[in-house]
Amino acid sequence: MSSAEMSAAGHLDELQLQRLDEMYIVIDENDCILGAETKKNCHLRKNINKGLMHRGFSVLIFNMNDELLVQQRSDAKYTFPGGCPQRL
Repeated sequence: MSSAEMSAAGHLDELQLQRLDEMYIVIDENDCILGAETKKNCHLRKNINKGLMHRGFSVLIFNMNDELLVQQRSDAKYTFPGGCPQRL
């Protein structure tokens, strides 16, 4: 990570910085595997705008009263801090 990127990611702890190097499976719109890329590169806006996609998951938890548990993302997360991604 460059010094400019390190500065921009100043809110990240050492473990989060290490996790940016984790490899993600890159897919096309039909979930066919195209290869792999780092977490960091998968979440760069310029790559997202080019159509770079990776596998992900969500969990919805309902109780017996049909209430939904909603968890807010940490403000310290590298990707989408304090909230969740919005689909356009």
